[in-house]
Amino acid sequence: MLPAVAFVLTQSVVKVFETLCETDVEFALKLRMLPAVAFVLTQSVVKVFETLCENEIFPLEAQEVVDYFEDTWIGRPQRRQRRPPQFDLDMWKPG
Repeated sequence: MLPAVAFVLTQSVVKVFETLCETDVEFALKLRMLPAVAFVLTQSVVKVFETLCENEIFPLEAQEVVDYFEDTWIGRPQRRQRRPPQFDLDMWKPG
């Protein structure tokens, strides 16, 4: 199931920026780091996502996709915790 989830995540992220990904290899590589979070240990997903965001890995043009990914798959920060994501980690990230 994990490879299928990663494939779907990658396709949805890259499709939004298809033209830019075809012309800017560095942009495409950075954007593909987002769905690669599916391969991280479940207990590390949030920390890895936060590290990627803190290190400004993602280009400004990708902020809308990063926000969508956070709302849908990670959950937005809310006070001292995160709101539940649209899809629970256990649903898309087994193990």
